[in-house]
Amino acid sequence: MATLETLDRSTEQQAERGAANSYHFVTRWRVQGCVEEVAEILNDVSALPRWWPSVYLDVHLLEEGDHDGVGRVVDLWTKGWLPYTLRWRFTTAARRGTEGLSLKAEGDFRLPRDRDVDIHAGR
Repeated sequence: MATLETLDRSTEQQAERGAANSYHFVTRWRVQGCVEEVAEILNDVSALPRWWPSVYLDVHLLEEGDHDGVGRVVDLWTKGWLPYTLRWRFTTAARRGTEGLSLKAEGDFRLPRDRDVDIHAGR
């Protein structure tokens, strides 16, 4: 069983700038499979709509990035439980193999460019 955790650090960054609408969220997913399998699935961004069709409506790889995928740029159209969709883009800022990765996200989130989303994998 692998556990994935996403951490949005925009709360701390926005609080430092005095933003009144800062927020923080952590998402944890428990999935059957080893972290190597999960890392391989998450690395294949074009397959995200196949794995999570209710969330990933459309995904386009714009830039491959370097040999580790750092610098990869991906456009996404996503939705969740609320009645709206989001168009956004992420750039892979760091990859740590099966231990996780960091993304810079922008788009419908209307967040500062220095926003980080970290994805950590555990056993």
